[in-house]
Amino acid sequence: MYDNFSFSADLNLAALGSVEDLLGQARILSRSVDGIHVSDGANDGVHFPALATAQLLLQNDIDPILQISCRDKNRPTLEIEIQGALALGVTSVLLVRGESAGISDTSDRIVKVSTTELIQMVRRVEAELQQSNLSVGTIATVFKPAADWHPAALLKKTRAGANFIRTQLCFDADKLKLYMPKLVRSKVTWKAPIIVNLAVLPSAKAAKWLSENLRGSLIPETVIKRMEHAVDPETEGVQIAAELMAEFNTIPGISGVCLMTPGPPELIPAAVNASGVRQD
Repeated sequence: MYDNFSFSADLNLAALGSVEDLLGQARILSRSVDGIHVSDGANDGVHFPALATAQLLLQNDIDPILQISCRDKNRPTLEIEIQGALALGVTSVLLVRGESAGISDTSDRIVKVSTTELIQMVRRVEAELQQSNLSVGTIATVFKPAADWHPAALLKKTRAGANFIRTQLCFDADKLKLYMPKLVRSKVTWKAPIIVNLAVLPSAKAAKWLSENLRGSLIPETVIKRMEHAVDPETEGVQIAAELMAEFNTIPGISGVCLMTPGPPELIPAAVNASGVRQD
C-alpha cells in the first residue's frame, strides 16, 4: 500500500450554469482531493472555457490540472494556449489527442498534432519562457496485454517529457493487475506515476451511459448489475468506488486515482472517505 496515494477529481463542466456553480463544485471537491482536472472538451460540443476555469480556480487557491486537447487546433493555437496556461501559473497539464470533429485530413488550416508532438511542444515552450517543473500528463489505455507486449508508446511519451499518466475510465481491477506489471517491468512507473480514472456512479443508467459512450471505458457487467439491484444507487456507487480505490492502492505501480461523477459532486468526497485510503 502507498502512503502517498494521490486523489484528484474532474469538474463536471456539463453541470455548470454560472461561475458560482463552478466555484461551489470546486470547493466541494477540494475538501478531499489534491488537484482538480479541468476538461478542454476533448469531445465535440460546447463546454466551459478551460483556461478561464483554471484562472478562476487559481484565484481561489485551488490547484487546477488543465487538460489541453489537440482537437480542432492548429500549432499556433496550441502554442498560445500553452503560453497562456504558463502565464496564469498553471503547474499541471494533461495532454490528450481529442476525438475527431469531422476535420478533413486535407485541411490546410488544421494540423492534426499527435500527443507526443504536443508533449514536445509544451516542453519547448516551457524552455523558451525559462520556466520549468511543469507536470505534464498523458493518457494510457488499460487492456489485457499479450505476453510479449511492451509499452513502447508510453515510453516514447515519457522520453518526450510526460511525467504522469492517467488511464481511461477503469473499474476493472483484474485487467489492471495484468496491465500494471508490464509498466512496472518496463520502468514506465519510474518516470511517470500512474493515475487510474474512476467514476462514482449515481445510478445504473449513468453506468450504462458511460460504458456505451465514453471511449475505452472498462465497466464490468457485475458493476452495472450491482447498481441495477441497489436499493440506494448513490450509496452503492460510493461503496463500489471506495472498494476499488482500496484495491487499486494494493496494486504495484498505481499511484492514485482521478475521480469523476455525473451525479452530485458530494459523492466524490464521500467515496474518498469511505475508501479508508486517505489518512488526513
